[in-house]
Amino acid sequence: MTGGSLIFWGILIFIGLTFDQYNSKKKKKQKSNRLQVVE
Repeated sequence: MTGGSLIFWGILIFIGLTFDQYNSKKKKKQKSNRLQVVE
């Protein structure tokens, strides 16, 4: 794997983890499916 692909996968994993945390926080609040689709 090249350095570029490593950075690419690292960013993907980072976005996935932060998105999971963001979703778990949103579920506790009111329904905001439209915001989740946009972001």
